[in-house]
Amino acid sequence: LKTLEKLHNDVVHIMMQNAVEDELSLPLVPENSRFAKLREILPPEFQWIQDTQELYDEGKRQHNCVFEYRQGIRADTLAIYHWNCDDRQYTIEFTKRGNNFEMSQMYRSYNRPADPKDVAIVKSYIQNVTS
Repeated sequence: LKTLEKLHNDVVHIMMQNAVEDELSLPLVPENSRFAKLREILPPEFQWIQDTQELYDEGKRQHNCVFEYRQGIRADTLAIYHWNCDDRQYTIEFTKRGNNFEMSQMYRSYNRPADPKDVAIVKSYIQNVTS
């Protein structure tokens, strides 16, 4: 299964190399994003991925297929953040249910599971916060 996942990510990165050149000039995060308040509540060490190059770089750095989420970001249905916590680096997907933010996914590089204590930290930031 790990080999299949690695092959999937490798194929996505090859596709990304072709797509990224055409898309670098396209906006990624809508101007009045519904995730703007999330930026206000997360600490500064959480980096909001706001342009196509940053999203591409996140996928390369983390060895994941996050670049495939660009249409959801453009449609303002999700937001992607990078978080460096000690020696653990995460790609985090946030969505909204009603007026509440939710953490949909949180993975380390190569889609390794997040440390449960780090998951709890992220959830504590967004708990009971409405936009």
